[in-house]
Amino acid sequence: MKMWDPYAEFRTAILPNGLTVRAAHWPGKPWQYVGFVVHSGARHDPVGMEGLQHFVEHLPSMNGIMSYQEMRRFFSGHGGSADFGTTGFPYTKYSFSLPAKNGMLKKALGIFGHMLLLAQLRKGVEHERRVIMSEYGRQHQDAMRLKVQLRQNDAVFGDTFFSRFVHPIGTPQSIASWCISRRDLQECYDRSYVPANMTVVAVGGMGLEELVDLLSGSPFAVHKDGVRTKLAAPMTTVKPPREREYVVNMVETIPEAQSSCINESIACLPGSLNRSAVRITMRMLDEELARVVRETNGWAYSTGTNCEDYGDFARCVIGATGLNVDTLQKFSEVVDTTIATLHGKRALFERVRRHMVDSYQMVDMSGDDVFEGAMDGVSHDQKIITCGAERRELGRVRIDDIREVLHWLRPEQRWMCILRP
Repeated sequence: MKMWDPYAEFRTAILPNGLTVRAAHWPGKPWQYVGFVVHSGARHDPVGMEGLQHFVEHLPSMNGIMSYQEMRRFFSGHGGSADFGTTGFPYTKYSFSLPAKNGMLKKALGIFGHMLLLAQLRKGVEHERRVIMSEYGRQHQDAMRLKVQLRQNDAVFGDTFFSRFVHPIGTPQSIASWCISRRDLQECYDRSYVPANMTVVAVGGMGLEELVDLLSGSPFAVHKDGVRTKLAAPMTTVKPPREREYVVNMVETIPEAQSSCINESIACLPGSLNRSAVRITMRMLDEELARVVRETNGWAYSTGTNCEDYGDFARCVIGATGLNVDTLQKFSEVVDTTIATLHGKRALFERVRRHMVDSYQMVDMSGDDVFEGAMDGVSHDQKIITCGAERRELGRVRIDDIREVLHWLRPEQRWMCILRP
């Protein structure tokens, strides 16, 4: 039976002003999801103005053709919804969902088109500055965690944009009025929010041609000078961490956690590594660590690995929570041994790779799932990657590719953080 590949259903058009449109038509569906990706995010903030793109993201909805509450009522009143902005490191994105009816979609595109291409950011600047300060406080209520994150970023990611950030929000110092003025915000908007630097993503009952016609009659057809932000070039090498280990006494901050310990290793992987090989390596590590730590020894309920890909580099985390003092060092030894020997576990490699390849036969997504997946691809890679392409890339991975990933996970390439009593 042929595999269903929902991402292969997307078709692309480019408007005369440079706006890219990627749409998947699901005939007969009564709904429509539409998203807008601005290919500029926090990583593009000037030094000393961290949080600039995020601050800009807050303001278009405050300076639209309708009030914020009126816009909310319009979308919810028709059973839909709207996201008036999310900022990541390589992107800023907005979206809405509505019934797939021309009149409603025309009005919605008028609302978002004005916000994203024609806004003058005069209203709400100081109001949103206060909101963002509050948002920062909500994100970083745990002072100890913030301290650890800052130290980690400095130790491991000193040669990347990560050394300036914990979160796209920025810092209280960089968000302050003496660092970011209304003029700075407008200039950033005018530079980033241009058709050439945007992609529209759509899934639903409206076809690409109909959607292009509606966009062509909306503010999204406006001509504004500008260019597409280039993807960062993959790093081919990374320096070892500036320190190898950081130990935090949790009793001073979390008295009730006296018997619970956390052991995490962080590594910076060069972006030139085979992405599919990184995915397989992380899955192999997951299985081996779970086997030794939980199934064999019962040291912790679970272990975890995670890898966040930023294009030029990736942030890899290997860790366990709920350890006791006696097993902290043992867990570190198990991680070192597992990484040192994983390239020799060919049967595990073959099994994990086969499972990941075959899992694409099980694809069963809703329209919302497909839309969110497409938005994620466009946000991070400026393209939509099909299931078939990912499946083929996984199938091409060889054990030597795994060995190359493991080279960057050796003890000297990792920064270990221990939180203990």
